[in-house]
Amino acid sequence: MKKLTSTFLVIIFLILGCLEHSSLSYAKSNEAQSSNNSNTYAHYMMGIIYDRQGELQKAIEEYKQALEYATDKALIYIKIGRNYLKLNKIDEAKSYINKAIKLRPEDIETHSLLALLYTKESEYGKAASEYKKVIEINPENKIALASLADLYVLEGKNKQAIEIYKELIKKEELPILYFNLGLIYVNTKETDEAIKCFKKTIELESKFLATYLALGLVYEMAKQPEKAISCYNEALKIDPLNIDFYKQLGRVYHQEGKLKEAEEQYKFILELYPNNTGSYINLTYFYLETEQYKKCIDLLKKAIQLNIKHKDKLYLLLGSSYQKAKMPDKAEETYRQAIELNPESDLAHFYLGSYYEYHNRRKKAEAQFEKAIEINPDNADALNYLGYMYAEDGKNLDKAIEFLNKALKIEPENGAYVDSLGWAYYKKGNVDKALSLIKKASGLIEDPIVYDHRSEEHTSELQSHSFISYDVFCSKKKNDDSIL
Repeated sequence: MKKLTSTFLVIIFLILGCLEHSSLSYAKSNEAQSSNNSNTYAHYMMGIIYDRQGELQKAIEEYKQALEYATDKALIYIKIGRNYLKLNKIDEAKSYINKAIKLRPEDIETHSLLALLYTKESEYGKAASEYKKVIEINPENKIALASLADLYVLEGKNKQAIEIYKELIKKEELPILYFNLGLIYVNTKETDEAIKCFKKTIELESKFLATYLALGLVYEMAKQPEKAISCYNEALKIDPLNIDFYKQLGRVYHQEGKLKEAEEQYKFILELYPNNTGSYINLTYFYLETEQYKKCIDLLKKAIQLNIKHKDKLYLLLGSSYQKAKMPDKAEETYRQAIELNPESDLAHFYLGSYYEYHNRRKKAEAQFEKAIEINPDNADALNYLGYMYAEDGKNLDKAIEFLNKALKIEPENGAYVDSLGWAYYKKGNVDKALSLIKKASGLIEDPIVYDHRSEEHTSELQSHSFISYDVFCSKKKNDDSIL
């Protein structure tokens, strides 16, 4: 859905702009009509006033009163439907928009509004049908064509999307069209075509910063780091204070083993934004990944003394740094300080739980994971960790399976969660189910390592099958990334 968000909003504003223009025409035409329609005009104008004040429900009530006197109801139906859509009252919106379509079957704005509604419901096929109707009415409607292409992307129909963008480009060479086409080529792993599109975008609009970021990332994917670095530096000539490109440069330098240059980028970000929590977090990650734990600790202790936001998150990173530096007592104390600062942080309770589990203080670990889940029932890592602990201890197995299934609803392709669920089913005695999940997990987890459950007492049944070893892990890096 992310891919469509910006296009979706642009379409809404364009459509609403058209409707507002129509509204003025409507008002003017009714002003000239007989006094029999004066009530329609008055309520309709009040609806527009409430719309502009953002009081959508009051506007709806005025429009409904206007309907009692109106002879041409279609435009009012559209206004009501639009407001219900803004209020996320989908059924009501659909009802009024369909009424408008019955009265004006060839009205482009109405079909476009219905397409937006279906898109909001993730009914992409129905949304596509509405955009196709718009295109039948007006084959030159670029908004409908672009929206249809984006829907095709969401449905995985990249070839159809590419063809639409090519047709749009034939009509008019706009930078945004080449940019979007380049993104689709990235999806289809057609790297050379993506590069061509992004280069053309920059040729048409040299200050289109998002293109430099996209092009740099494609160069990274193509194992061309020097070109990526050049791309990010070009972007910084346009916007020298853009933190994103310094971060990208730091990351590429790091990957290429140019640690001095990488550190310089992250330090410069800190110089630019010394009161920004993220500046400290970026440099801390670099130090953690390069095992410079003393620098981590010194940097974070300095940051904590400043008047900046989200200090609890800095404490979590400091706790991780102490753990990496083999200073467990300091780590525990620091995690507790994070909880004191923000008792409702599920992440802080999760970190402390992970610490306790690592040091085999299982009851305390369970209590922290339970607290994390109480605060945030959708904390997938906590659900997985606690579910796996239950399975490992052979207790609360039904609850373990419940937690792990919930974690998988949140992240269906997380191999570690699938793995944990397989182990829970094995402990419950359902060997066939366990083996099926283990096989699935082995295909989802990158770089699997052997976690040999066969050392357990009751492994004879598993050993009789074609056993596939698999990894059991909770990605600490993923949890750290969530801080950002």
